[in-house]
Amino acid sequence: MKRAFFILLILLSFLLETKVSLFGIMPNFLVLPVYYYGLKRGGAKGLLFGAFMGAAVDTLYGNMLGPNILSKGAAGFLSHSIKMRFFRWTPFLGMLGAFLITAIDGYTAYASLSIFDAPPTAFSRAFFIISAQAILNSVAGLILRPKDED
Repeated sequence: MKRAFFILLILLSFLLETKVSLFGIMPNFLVLPVYYYGLKRGGAKGLLFGAFMGAAVDTLYGNMLGPNILSKGAAGFLSHSIKMRFFRWTPFLGMLGAFLITAIDGYTAYASLSIFDAPPTAFSRAFFIISAQAILNSVAGLILRPKDED
């Protein structure tokens, strides 16, 4: 049941990411399942899941295979290290973690696109978009929390 619910959330994230726009900014909801999976399962599994999600994003949306594999893989790996650095999980820490992971994902994808292809937009515009996405995703950090076991 939990697996089916998680898969449904991933599909809903794909759908909402393409259909919803807030003030002309497309949200980055797909990093949230990667963040959650890395919190729950650990760094190596988070890395693999993030790379898988990034490959799906690059295949469906991108014109170049690789930037989202790198960025979402890093997000999955680093989300576990956020959990391991603190003894007590708080909602504020969850919000901060979701904000940081979303920002890392966005900046990594932007940097790899800028290095290996033409920059998708000016850095000032990218900074604004990534910051807005991170603020939006930080709200989800209130409910995404690690637990010992499922």
